[in-house]
Parts: sequence; structure tokens; C-alpha cells
Amino acid sequence: MKNWFWDGTYIDHKEPQAICELCGQSGLRYHFPIINSVDDSVKYIGSECILKFDVSAKAKDGRLLNRNEIRDKINNTRNEISKQNKVNHVLTVLRKLVAEEDDLKEMFKNFISYYMDNGYFTPKQLATLQWKLSTHKVDHNKSHFALSIKKNIYKDQLREMERWKINKLMPYMSNSQKEWCNKEIE
Repeated sequence: MKNWFWDGTYIDHKEPQAICELCGQSGLRYHFPIINSVDDSVKYIGSECILKFDVSAKAKDGRLLNRNEIRDKINNTRNEISKQNKVNHVLTVLRKLVAEEDDLKEMFKNFISYYMDNGYFTPKQLATLQWKLSTHKVDHNKSHFALSIKKNIYKDQLREMERWKINKLMPYMSNSQKEWCNKEIE
């Protein structure tokens, strides 16, 4: 596709409803606009078609990228999208809790700030969240609620917890975190 390039942007339609204007693939949530360098017209396509149809891509500095760089840019963009979707999910769930819990609004707002600053929760925070999410039957994807046990203080929080609470946190943990808990905590 000579004269067409992708500038690295994408559009999130929030629902899988879009159609690729090159291949006709339906059910796309994201469009990746490509621009015609001759007449500035725009086509909205799926990310796979950027490589499939050999669409050029530009770096931020305007330099044309090679095929491997384009693949990397697409993968990085997909990773950014995935990461942002996880953050949005967590924030949506936490806002539901804030609406449900008058007495704990400030604490949950602090959890939101902590999560936004750090990208994860402490074991104590997540134990409280798990309890309240369960109490209010708030549907959520546990894998999006990142837990950190890298710092000794976080490991100590787990060591001080009763085993039943740790077991409730297991679905939120990575495999290595589960292994650590099973090895280090009685």
C-alpha cells in the first residue's frame, strides 16, 4: 500500500463493532487509522492489516520504520491498550465500592490514589478490597488487581495474615506469588 502510513494512533470504540476498511474483518474494538500521504484521506483498519498489507509506519521523529520496528510498535500499542483496559477495569470496580460504602469512602479513595501512583495494591489493601467486593458481590476480573510482595513490608503483611485470608487472595496472585506463599507461610 504505497503512499499509506500509520502514525501510531488508534481509536477505541469501546465495543467490538468496527469493521476493517481493507479486509472487511468485523468485530473490531480498535481501529488503526492509516493516512494517504498524497491526498490525506484516511482508512480505518485493524492492526493485523498494517503488516498484512505492508502499510508504512512513522516514528515520532517522522522517520519511516522497517517491518520489525512496525511489528514492535504494533505490539507495544497492543500492550498499552491492554494495560489501560486493566487500569480502567480496576478503577470502575473501585468506584462501585466507593458508591456502596459510605463509611469507607475515604479509604477506598486512598486505595485508588495508591493504585494510580504504584500500579498495584499491598496485601492489606487487597484483603480489604476482596472482602468488600465479595460482600457487595461486585463482579470483577481478579487478574487485573495487581498485588505486590516485592518489598519485605508486603511480605510481612502476608506473614501476619490468617491463612484463610491469604487463601482468599490466591486468585489475585501470580504463580510465583502463590509459590512464595505456599513455601514461606505456614
